[in-house]
Amino acid sequence: MRIPRLLVLLPLSAPALAQDHTLSTWGAVGAELALEEDTSVGVVQEFRHGQSEGQVEKLTTAVELGHDVGPRLELATHYRVDVLDWDEARRTLGHRMGFDASLPAQVGRVKLSLRQRLQPELKPSEADPFQLVLRTRAKAALALEGWSPYVSVEPYIVADDAEVDRLRGDLGVAFPLGSTKVDLSYRIDEPVAGALEDPHRHILTLRLIWKPEVVARPAAELVAANEAEAGTGAVSSSETVEE
Repeated sequence: MRIPRLLVLLPLSAPALAQDHTLSTWGAVGAELALEEDTSVGVVQEFRHGQSEGQVEKLTTAVELGHDVGPRLELATHYRVDVLDWDEARRTLGHRMGFDASLPAQVGRVKLSLRQRLQPELKPSEADPFQLVLRTRAKAALALEGWSPYVSVEPYIVADDAEVDRLRGDLGVAFPLGSTKVDLSYRIDEPVAGALEDPHRHILTLRLIWKPEVVARPAAELVAANEAEAGTGAVSSSETVEE
C-alpha cells in the first residue's frame, strides 16, 4: 500500500517543490574599446527577467576598465547602477563596485583562470543597505577553432557573516560573430549557509559585446584575435559586471 500513497503525495508536494526553484533570463549588450594594447574600457546594459514570477528583476548599467599587467595578471574595476524593486510602486537604485585580480594560465588547449573580486554593494531599500562580498571564480575553457566551451564555479562570501552565502556554477560557450563576442550560458545559483531560505535559481544568459577596435583589422587577424579571446579563461573588462 506504500506505492499508491506515494503516488497521491507526489502531486500534492509538487507545488511546494516548485517554489524552491526559479527560472530567469538575463540578456546583456555592450561595447568594449581598446585604449591601448593592454587596456580597455567598456559599457554594458543588462535586462533581467524572472520567468517564474513573470516580472522584471532588475535593469543594470555598468562601466568598466580592464588592464593587463602581464601575461599572468589582469586587473579590472567597474561601477554598476541597478534599477530595483520593479514589483513596487516606487523603484529604487542600487550601486555596486568591483575590484578584480585574475590569474590566467594555459595547459594545451585548456585555458584556466582564477579571479578574485572584492565587491562593495549599496542597496538603500534593504534593511541592511551595505554589503561587502568576496567572490572567487575558477574557470576552465577549451580553446577550439572559432568557439570555446567553458565551465566555472564561484562561491560568494559575505563579509559580515564570514561564510559562503551562495554558490554559482556556469556551463556555457563563447564565440565570435564578426566584431561581436557572443556568450551563451546556463547558470545555477545555489543558496548556502545563511541564505538557505532563498530559492535555487536557474538562469539562461546571453551576452553580446561589440568590440569596434577590431573592425579595421584584416579579416585573418580579426578571426585570430576573436578565437584567441573566445578561448581565454581570463577576465576581460566586459565580463566584470556579472552579478
